[in-house]
Amino acid sequence: MKEILTTHCGSLPFVDISRAIDFTFLFDIPTLFTLPQLDPNQFMGRDLIYLLNIGDPQKLKLTSNYLESQVNILPFYADAFFDEFKKNKAQRFKYQLIGPYTFYKMLNLASDINRVDIGKFLLDKYSILLNTFNSYGDCLFVLDEPMLNLAHRDEVEWLNRFAKQLGSIDGVTIGFHICSKQTAETLTQLRNFSLYLDYELYTKEEIIQMDMVNFIGIDTSGSRHLPNEITFMRNKASDQCLIAPSCGLALHNQEKLSDVWHFLNQTKQLLLD
Repeated sequence: MKEILTTHCGSLPFVDISRAIDFTFLFDIPTLFTLPQLDPNQFMGRDLIYLLNIGDPQKLKLTSNYLESQVNILPFYADAFFDEFKKNKAQRFKYQLIGPYTFYKMLNLASDINRVDIGKFLLDKYSILLNTFNSYGDCLFVLDEPMLNLAHRDEVEWLNRFAKQLGSIDGVTIGFHICSKQTAETLTQLRNFSLYLDYELYTKEEIIQMDMVNFIGIDTSGSRHLPNEITFMRNKASDQCLIAPSCGLALHNQEKLSDVWHFLNQTKQLLLD
């Protein structure tokens, strides 16, 4: 019997922490969230620079000595989230941060940054973070890689090795959130991870060539449930499949977020029927 679980990217439009807590725990897998509307330093990429105090978040520029940073990542709202996590006796949660390739590409727009150094730096910081998560429960840690469509084969392989090392940490499952269209070769290189793709970007024929689908990113506008017939996606879905909005919700109308949640649950039922 298939298990379909709902979740979301992480960024939310609220400016009230309690509302964000209530919303994220509506999902089967709650996500430790960010609130970019409350603080622009919480947008993707900026959040990492801010949390590690390694540069100017707004300019996406690192200090020259960022590699010497002794600061570790303390996620926004972690205390409030895990308090609720314990109250709910939940066992699994999701957390999403920028992936090393997209971080490298974003920084290169502002300065000359070495990809290998970035990878080693983030591997250390992310590993320390994920080891602290062990006491709470199982973590689905998703690397956000919207710029991966620009990567060459060797860069994807570098990313693959990065993710494998993180995936060796107890209680951690690694995924990729990729909202740009990827080649079949790139998807094959990353096939051992949970791939959170926007299926609106792919044709039915392209999806047929993929392995079993384990993480579906869907358009939540309400215009349609999936880019292809729901029966087709039901047959492609793996035994345990996650569904989520295809992108973050930070710029959504917060008063309409309940519609997004209901839409996901309607889609979940269609995938199960």
